[in-house]
Amino acid sequence: MTDSDLQLRVVAALSPTPVQLAVDVIAYRASDKAPITTYTRFLGERAASAVVQNPNDERLVLDFLSEVELDDIAAATEARPIALCSSQAARKAGFDVRVIVHPSVVAVPAALAAVAFMRPLTYLTFPAFEHEFTLCDTVEEARRQLAKAPGDVRGWYRSFVSKGLG
Repeated sequence: MTDSDLQLRVVAALSPTPVQLAVDVIAYRASDKAPITTYTRFLGERAASAVVQNPNDERLVLDFLSEVELDDIAAATEARPIALCSSQAARKAGFDVRVIVHPSVVAVPAALAAVAFMRPLTYLTFPAFEHEFTLCDTVEEARRQLAKAPGDVRGWYRSFVSKGLG
């Protein structure tokens, strides 16, 4: 896959310039002291972002995002805003599944607020335990479920190292 128009627009709009980790994956921190890094994989004109507390195992995050496919993000729709997908990287980190959340439920990660045009195109993804999430039929159900999730999910990040796995 090559740089998409969306990826090129995002990189041009962010300051400081994000780090390109793979052809279609960037890592962005608003400053060197920022407590989180936003990792984004571009899949054509859509994106999947994982917001991770620093420090983290960047290789594991890259592996996690590299597994995301268009079919995975297509599974999270406005009608069913939470999708649960298999993820070898999530299992390697001690979790069970990948959660993908439709853009109608969550805002673009705060670090990417400068690129507001990404809002309808960016799906949040994070690893979770199977019992933490179920498929939801409405945006309201999804928001309630996310509000009841562990604190690190409510904060829109999941630290890969918080469980001592990084």
